[in-house]
Amino acid sequence: MENVGDGIWPFKQLYFTDGPGEKAVKRFVLFLLSAVLFIGLIMSCGAGEQGAAGTNSLIRMNEEPAGNNCTGGGTAIHAGVDTNDDGQLGDDEILSTSYVCSEANSLIRMDEEPAGNNCTGGGTAIQAGVDTNDDGQLGDDEILSTSYVCSEVNLLIRMDEEPAGDNCTGGGTAVHTGVDTNDDGQLGDDEVLSSSYVCIGVNSLIRMDEEPAGNNCAMGGTAIHAGVDTNDDGQLGDDEILSSSYVCDVNITGPVLIRLDEEPAGVNCAAGGTAMHAGIDYDENGQLGNDEILSTSYVCNGESSAGNGVLEGDYTIRNSLDLIFLAGYTEITGDLVIEAPWISEFQLPLLSSVGGDLEIRTSTDLTTFDLTSLTSVGGALLIENCDDLTSLDGLSGISSVGGDLVINYNVALSSITGLSGLTSVGGNLEIFRNDALTSLDMLNSIITVRGRLYLIGNISLTTLGFTSLTSVEGDLHIDDHDALTTISLTNLTSVEGDLRIDDHNALTTISLTNLTSVGMNLRISGNDALTTLELTGLTSVGVALSISYNTVLTSLAGLSSIISVRESLSVVDNDSLTTLGLTNLALVGNNFYIIENRVLPTCEAEALRDQVLAADGIGDTIYIFDNDGAGTCE
Repeated sequence: MENVGDGIWPFKQLYFTDGPGEKAVKRFVLFLLSAVLFIGLIMSCGAGEQGAAGTNSLIRMNEEPAGNNCTGGGTAIHAGVDTNDDGQLGDDEILSTSYVCSEANSLIRMDEEPAGNNCTGGGTAIQAGVDTNDDGQLGDDEILSTSYVCSEVNLLIRMDEEPAGDNCTGGGTAVHTGVDTNDDGQLGDDEVLSSSYVCIGVNSLIRMDEEPAGNNCAMGGTAIHAGVDTNDDGQLGDDEILSSSYVCDVNITGPVLIRLDEEPAGVNCAAGGTAMHAGIDYDENGQLGNDEILSTSYVCNGESSAGNGVLEGDYTIRNSLDLIFLAGYTEITGDLVIEAPWISEFQLPLLSSVGGDLEIRTSTDLTTFDLTSLTSVGGALLIENCDDLTSLDGLSGISSVGGDLVINYNVALSSITGLSGLTSVGGNLEIFRNDALTSLDMLNSIITVRGRLYLIGNISLTTLGFTSLTSVEGDLHIDDHDALTTISLTNLTSVEGDLRIDDHNALTTISLTNLTSVGMNLRISGNDALTTLELTGLTSVGVALSISYNTVLTSLAGLSSIISVRESLSVVDNDSLTTLGLTNLALVGNNFYIIENRVLPTCEAEALRDQVLAADGIGDTIYIFDNDGAGTCE
């Protein structure tokens, strides 16, 4: 290795895991210690946009035609790294390919691989074998081969000639270490986390060797030796080494913890303040010990947080190191995305504002988080596909969301009490298929939804909430809740889009007594237990009114104030309906359908037809059939 010059040495890949495992290396000799401490310096110097802390391993499976690889055809399994972050594994990103050939019921099974010997930071195990018992499943005893795709990030080292100056009086070599965040194979100046210097003496040389796992690096790493080429052979021999330092592979195991300590007046804070320590709870005792601290930043009394607490641009959290980096910030001007499947908990106790979107998604192991200082989100708030998350208490300080609020597909989420202080949603509000969610009462402070409001498929929901809601500026859909018995929105006065209440097994009562107008369509359909319909303030429907497939509903008298339906009226297949009761209806702009209501006297339908025709009329076709022709009317 030449003693002076520019160069990059790819450092052994680091593998990260956020589940329990062996205690990680705590001794960060020289470079890694400097790198971690430099994170704290970044926090106090106003860092710019963050690139990905690593690359995403992907797997792609393609049909393999008959040929050299598989005589009878089969499946090609490609593994590689998504270097351009487009979510697809391109042909130029493939690092390895293996084949499972179509012989004797070959099957493939992919399992999550926990952190351990096969993948230090976890990943995916690809199992291949033969379905010998023909059950369509690849059992453990049928596996013939296993390969692994591990999660990884790349640490690089770059050496530059250092001119004479403050760092080296006579010049020398600067050794920079950092993470290749943009995956271009080069360590850019903005990717450097630490620098140290080897200064010129007499023929100074540096040598870098792979360091095996042992006393210097528990998991192995790189040894950096410095010394003097005393025999002038251009090589740094073992007997010429004067000093050695190590960059160790680090297994980040255990949850990230934050500890806040009072900081006395002094060098760090002239008037005192708070020291915020971030690190890994290696021993998993729930406490962040001094030997577990990886970075420290300060919030000082009497000083503005601007400059040392504001992150300009977007940030994505994919692993524990990302959390540690972000721990000192009070504001993010762009989007914050938390997409870390193996993180079970996280804390960002200083973060008070996100200017763009906040997305917590596909964090399948996440059980709890602390964002209690967060008061506002300028864009959308999305919480989606967090399988183990049970509550949103970590959002207890939030009062406004500038864009959409979306809470979807969180199967264990039973409480959203953390949103009880929310008063404003600037866009759509969507709560989809959260199987354990029982109540929405904590959203009672919301007065207006500026977009659509969709409440769909929350099968355990018993209480709707929204008692302060007065208007929905888009569509309002309340659909498919197996346990919901009552919909009572007594302060709601207007829905500018569609109003749809469909497909409830236990719903008995719909009470919207102050609703005066529906701008588009009103549909109430497929509610098997509905007996009480109270929309007594409703006078107009902007497009179509449809009441259908409500098995036990006997009367539409709760719609008696409706005067006009601008397009179509449709009353179809309500098995128990005996009375229409639309006593003020005077206009149906197009079609008039009253059909297949088997116990509704036909004369009831005809009387309503005549009532509307005698007033402002019916604009198009009239269909009245398959009702009770033998029924009588007063």
